[in-house]
Amino acid sequence: MNDPLENFDNLSEHEQSLLEYELLSRAFHNSFQILTKRKTMRDIVKESGGLLLSHDPYTDLSDDDLVNMMDYFIEMEEYEKCGEVRDLIKKIKAKNARKQKKDPAKELSALFSKPVRGTKERKNKDS
Repeated sequence: MNDPLENFDNLSEHEQSLLEYELLSRAFHNSFQILTKRKTMRDIVKESGGLLLSHDPYTDLSDDDLVNMMDYFIEMEEYEKCGEVRDLIKKIKAKNARKQKKDPAKELSALFSKPVRGTKERKNKDS
């Protein structure tokens, strides 16, 4: 695959803008295909000869990545995709909430912030 930005500086401003728009569109659509499990990265590379994504596939997906994707699809009036991205955001938020509940540091903090059983009884007996 040729580098789509190879002669970028030689293009007019209008052509640069069109190319940027095309690359952005391709990145959001490719990420959408991967995140919704319609295609794999390998499928996309085979079809297009390269891989442009709007997210980093090697890190945890963030809410911001998906919100940006949803904003793009709203702008393009691709509302079915917006709904699917919204559902992905909900799944990630639920997953993160479960992670926070399982966080050992939080469990320990909660444990030590509660009064120890029998503490009040001792105070009352000592008075």
